[in-house]
Amino acid sequence: MAVYPFNYLNKRGIPAVQTRSVSVNTDNVTFSFSDHAFAGVPFTGLVLIYIAQDVPAGATATLPIVFQTNGAAQAVTGYGGAAVTVADLAGTGVYLAFYDRATGLLQLMTGIV
Repeated sequence: MAVYPFNYLNKRGIPAVQTRSVSVNTDNVTFSFSDHAFAGVPFTGLVLIYIAQDVPAGATATLPIVFQTNGAAQAVTGYGGAAVTVADLAGTGVYLAFYDRATGLLQLMTGIV
């Protein structure tokens, strides 16, 4: 039997989620998603994220982006682990991300400046 040096991820396809709202406060910009039963299940793989709302005008460019669902907030990172900020987002549209529930890593892979 062959031993493969990699793991297969997303065996049932790439899941997709869509933002439902966006809010700004002094600490961050939060994109909210619909609550769902699968938020706590183990998952490692790619996710398509449709950001449907623009960041409100006047939001400070250095504010970090946070995703929120089921009452839990998740910081969004880019390459090198740096926080994704308002200035980094290219606008509304579909972004490809990698998520590892075990480590808490949520990293945007496309659409960031």
